[in-house]
Amino acid sequence: MPRSKPSRRVLVGAIAVALVVGVAVVFLASRRGTEAQARETAQRYLRVLADETADPTELDDLLAPTDAVEWALAGALLTEATSRISDVVLGESREVSTPRTTVPSDLVFDGFRQYEVRYRLAGEGHRDTIILGRSRGGSGTDASRWLVLTPLAGSVDWNSALWLSTPLDVTVGEVAVTAPGRTTYTPATHWLHPAVYPARGGIDPWFASEPEDVVVAAGSAIAPSPDFHPSATEVGVAALTKQALVAFDRCREGTAFCPIAPLVYPAGDARLPDGWWRGFTSPPRIEVDGTTVRVADAEFRYRSPTGPRTVRFTGSTWVRFAPDRQPALAVPWQVERQP
Repeated sequence: MPRSKPSRRVLVGAIAVALVVGVAVVFLASRRGTEAQARETAQRYLRVLADETADPTELDDLLAPTDAVEWALAGALLTEATSRISDVVLGESREVSTPRTTVPSDLVFDGFRQYEVRYRLAGEGHRDTIILGRSRGGSGTDASRWLVLTPLAGSVDWNSALWLSTPLDVTVGEVAVTAPGRTTYTPATHWLHPAVYPARGGIDPWFASEPEDVVVAAGSAIAPSPDFHPSATEVGVAALTKQALVAFDRCREGTAFCPIAPLVYPAGDARLPDGWWRGFTSPPRIEVDGTTVRVADAEFRYRSPTGPRTVRFTGSTWVRFAPDRQPALAVPWQVERQP
């Protein structure tokens, strides 16, 4: 018996099914390709953060920041880092509806993917997320490609670094992160890539600290900034030594502001007797230790009613800063007679 031909309705149905299957295959292939492109961008981004030999300027092509200048500084500071993230693991992705951050106004995004990231920094494990966006309709290299919209980032308020109630000049490596010569505090949060940064604080040119390791993990907010411990530079030691010697010169003038007058005459005298001061037996040794200035084992001569006498003593005072950031010595000195 001859086989009957397929009906027109059956043929149409088969073609429709084939079209649906074809579209689905194309859609899945396109989606897999899109996911692969997003993952590749995420991997490139994490490689630059972790690889000490990588050029941080590569991040300029991977990030879509709203403040390009600030992130350029973050890239420069990453070059100064003493330790980067390590043992980086990029997890699975999922679609999200928003990047959770402000996106550049000149770009339009038609999709977002979020990745979990695990890494180690300064001996500790960390976990955070990054979000990438697929740009479209832009111009130049920003058209139709994946960009990191929510990066791994922490923040530090370097401006909050104070010492002796004076704002510190802060550098990370060789890069200044505060305006020099500040006299007042203005909050200023700086975004940083996760890393360990060698920061110094000082009051130029008088005091400077040794590098302090500042560990910035993603999601951390360091404010106030790390506690710095400045010590006097050669310039600072010279200036404070000169001020200490000038303080003792007042003894020659016969004023009651002579630091060692209380060892000889009652405190509160308006003036010391003319000619009482006979000077030091040898130049006094001035020591500067942190914020303390000392005179160690000094000896001076003076004229008493019964004749010349010699007094050995030690003394100390502390450093303070005037509003113009000039160092000065506090008064009165703390002096003590030695046997």
